[in-house]
Amino acid sequence: MTNFAICRTAKLKTWGNIGGSMGHTYRQSGMAPNADPKRLGKNRVLVGTPGDGTADIRKRIDSLGKEPRSNAVLVVEHMLTMSPEWAVGKTKKQIDHWAKENVKWLQKRYGKDNVAHAVLHMDETTPHIAAFVVPEVNGSLNARELFGGRQKMTELQNSYAEAMAPMGLQRGLEGSKARHQTVKNFYATVNQVEASGNAQLRKISKPTPYPEPSIRSVVSKSQREVERQEWEKQDLGRKAGLVKTAGKAITATKTLSAQVRTLKDQNSTLQAENEHLRQRLTGAYEQLALPKDEVSKLRKLDISAVAERLGHLDVVQRGENAIDLVKRINGFDYGQAVAWLYDEFGAAPAAAAVRENLDVAPPVRPLTKSEKAIKQVVRRQLDGLGCDNFRISLIAPDGQGAPYLPGKSGTEERFYSRADIENMIPYLRYENNVGGRHIFITPMDDHAYYVLLDDLRVSPEKLEEKGFKPCLVQKTSWDSTQAVLKVPKADVARDDVVKVFNELNKEMGDTSISGLRHPMRMAGFRNLKPKHERDGQYPFVTVVAAVNRYCRQTWELIKQKTRPDLDQATIQKRPSGGRKGPKL
Repeated sequence: MTNFAICRTAKLKTWGNIGGSMGHTYRQSGMAPNADPKRLGKNRVLVGTPGDGTADIRKRIDSLGKEPRSNAVLVVEHMLTMSPEWAVGKTKKQIDHWAKENVKWLQKRYGKDNVAHAVLHMDETTPHIAAFVVPEVNGSLNARELFGGRQKMTELQNSYAEAMAPMGLQRGLEGSKARHQTVKNFYATVNQVEASGNAQLRKISKPTPYPEPSIRSVVSKSQREVERQEWEKQDLGRKAGLVKTAGKAITATKTLSAQVRTLKDQNSTLQAENEHLRQRLTGAYEQLALPKDEVSKLRKLDISAVAERLGHLDVVQRGENAIDLVKRINGFDYGQAVAWLYDEFGAAPAAAAVRENLDVAPPVRPLTKSEKAIKQVVRRQLDGLGCDNFRISLIAPDGQGAPYLPGKSGTEERFYSRADIENMIPYLRYENNVGGRHIFITPMDDHAYYVLLDDLRVSPEKLEEKGFKPCLVQKTSWDSTQAVLKVPKADVARDDVVKVFNELNKEMGDTSISGLRHPMRMAGFRNLKPKHERDGQYPFVTVVAAVNRYCRQTWELIKQKTRPDLDQATIQKRPSGGRKGPKL
C-alpha cells in the first residue's frame, strides 16, 4: 500500500488569524473537537516557547525592523502529516524520528530563524505537526516569493516528499487522472474486465470435440493421422488466441486493481488533509466576526481565483459561487468555507470583487437599437479593464468645476458594477447628448493599478514593440489615443507606481497629466471638447484593443524602484503567474 507525505499551507494575514490558529494548536475550548483529551499530554512543542507561539512569531517579525504592510502575510502555517495507515503500529521512537526530520526540512528550506513555532499533535487519529513559518526574504515579509504560483507550490510538494522518502512516504501522483474518478467507477471497470478474462478462460477449459472422421480417413490410417494433426493445430491456435485475450484482461485487471489501491490511498490522504482543515476551521468562522456585508462580498470572489487556489482544474458548476465551490471540493460546511476564504484571501482582497453590496440598478427603460450598440462598445471596454467596480464622473462642457459624481451622496459614495453601467446607458447618453457633459469612468480596484498613457505619442504597435502590453487602447478623439497599463498592487509601493506613471507619460504620453487614479473617457460616448468639432460633428470614443491582462514591463519598472537591489536578471526569473500570484 502506498503511503503519502502530506504538506498543506495556509497564509495568516492578521494577528486575529494567528490567535485563532493557536487556539486550535493549543486545544482551547471548542477549537479541536476531534482531539482526545486523554492524550493531550502526548502533544509536545518542537520549536519555540511552549504555549506562546504568537509571541514567537511577533518576536521574529519585530526583528526585521520593518512595519508589515497592511496586506502582508505575517506567517504561513504548515500542516505536516501522512497517510493514516503509515502511523499504524509505529513506535514512539519512529514518530519522533519523523518529527525530527520534519523540523530539519523546515529549517533547511526557510531558515532556522523563520521557523518560529512548531507543535507535534498526538491526540488525534493521525500524528501531525502544526508549524508556523515567517515568510522572510532578504529582510522583508514576502510570501509570494516563497509560495506564489503553481510552480513554487509544486516544488514545495516535491521537496517535502523527497525529505520524507527515507521513511517510506512518497508524493501524491502529480496530475493523476485517478483523482478525478471514483473508487466505485474503478471497481466497475475492474469487474467488467475481469469478467471478460474469466469468460475467455472458461472457453479454454471446455474440451473441443474431435470432428467426425471423413470417408477417406476411415479407410486410410495415414489420412486419419493427417486430419488429427490438422485439427490439433487449429484447436491449439484457437486456444492460443483465447489465452492471449484472457491474459490481456487479467493484466489489465491487475493494473486497474493497483490504480484502485492508489486511488484509495489518495482518498485517505485527502480525507486526512481535509479533516485537519475542518478541525482547524471549526469555530474559526465565529471568531472572525465578519460583518454580513463582508460575508456577502466573499460569495462574489472571482471563481477562477478560488478554483486555482483549491487546485481544482475540473468543471466549476453553473451558478456555483466561491463558498459553494469550497464547500463542494473541501467538504466543508458554510462557516468553515467562509473561514477558509478569509484565511486564504483576507477580508479586503476577498471583498474586491464587489465593494458595495447593492443590487444591480435596473435600466431606466429598454435600450434602443443605438443604445444597444453603445452597450457592446462599453462592455468591451470594461472587459478589457477587468475591474468589477467603477466611479462614474460627469464633467461640464467647458471642463470647469468639480465633476458630478452620480454615485455620491453626502460623505457616502456608491461605485457601479459593469451591469449597473450598462443599465445606465440611456441616462448617460442623455447627459452626453442633451446636457453636453463628458462621460468618464475610473476603475476602483483593490487589486490593481491602472497606469493611463494619455494622448499617446507613439503608435499602439510601437508601444507593444517596447514591451508594454496594455489592457485597453482607445481613440478618444479624431487624433488622440489612450493606452491603459494594468499592474498588480501587491508588493509594490504606490509612490513608486506614481513615479513610473509620470515617467512613462513624459516619454510617450501627456507630459502634464497628474494623479494615478485618473478618470478615462467611457467608450461609446462623444468627446465634446470644442477643439474637436468638425462640421458640427464630435468624435465618439472607440475601443481599438481590449485584453484583460497585466503589463509585465510596467511591473518590472515599478519593482526596480521598489527593490533597487534586484537586477533585471533576477526579475526576469520571477514567475509570470500562478496559484497565489497575479498573472502578468
